[in-house]
Amino acid sequence: MKTQKTLSDLARLVGGELTDYASASGLMITGVGSLAHSRRGDITLFADQRYGSDLSQTKASAIIVSQAVDVAIPQIVVQNPKVAFAKILSLFSQFPKLPEGKSAHAFCETGVRLGQDVTLAPFVYVGRNAEIGDRTILYPGVTVGAGVTIGKDCVLYPHVTVYASVKMGDRVIVHAGTVLGADGFGYVFDGKAHQKIPQIGDLIIGDDVEIGANSAIDRASLDQTVIGEGTKIDNLVQVGHNCHVGPFNILCGQAGLGGGVKTGRAVYFGGQVGVADQLSIPDGVQFGGKSGVMPIQKLKPGQRYAGYPAQDAKAFFRRYALVLKLPEFFNRLKSLEKKIARLLDKRSAI
Repeated sequence: MKTQKTLSDLARLVGGELTDYASASGLMITGVGSLAHSRRGDITLFADQRYGSDLSQTKASAIIVSQAVDVAIPQIVVQNPKVAFAKILSLFSQFPKLPEGKSAHAFCETGVRLGQDVTLAPFVYVGRNAEIGDRTILYPGVTVGAGVTIGKDCVLYPHVTVYASVKMGDRVIVHAGTVLGADGFGYVFDGKAHQKIPQIGDLIIGDDVEIGANSAIDRASLDQTVIGEGTKIDNLVQVGHNCHVGPFNILCGQAGLGGGVKTGRAVYFGGQVGVADQLSIPDGVQFGGKSGVMPIQKLKPGQRYAGYPAQDAKAFFRRYALVLKLPEFFNRLKSLEKKIARLLDKRSAI
């Protein structure tokens, strides 16, 4: 059944205030949409003045704003419109649900403990002595190794592979194709060949973590690899063995952390950021896309970095602006050289 909510219900949900339009509180909202493509019955978001032209032409029945705007459309005014819109999107989400319960084509080894209302789709494999919490959903093709613990209200999408002994908290979301707990990349050269160092540690994933598609997080060589609560990891991200990723970090697509990296709280890695082994990154640091983080400087809490090797972001962009002017500087230099040569020729002719 399609979700329907009155505008006043939505305002209460997000802690916002309604603008004074006749009968706005009883307005029925039946969906969500973008400014440019909303339909009648939708609620939309206006949080960026760059989209003012879309706002003037939107067909949405209501909008979420940080302060009232001069359009004849009912508005919910809220301190953080993006957070409010995310809550409303969750309410109207219509992803199809799998049938509850264990499929006849799913297989559980001995000693498996399933919580209440667990969903195991066809071709799910659960290894010996694994434990899966209440209301957790495993999509087709998921493999759960022996001794794995998965918390409550988790979702593992198709073909996720969880190696043995991984421990996962509550409300974790893992997208398709991701591998959790594979061996860390550890070898030692004996003069003739690379000898594998057995990887016998654990992988611990905290509550409310989300991991994108086709990412890989390695188990520790000895102790633990840890992903802190609330951390969000994009697609195609690599986290090496023995990393301790702090709470509420963001790792954007194709970022890679070398073995033993430790991060503080709310660290941000842009796309394709690479971090060398064994580095410690303090709270609140932000790395711009393609940054190369190397052990050549002391990182400061809350600082923004960019470039390769990573450096203070403001300094990097000042230098980059100069690089863009190099062709101009080169042409000016050649022109000056020619002028100087002509002056020298005249002087020698006197």
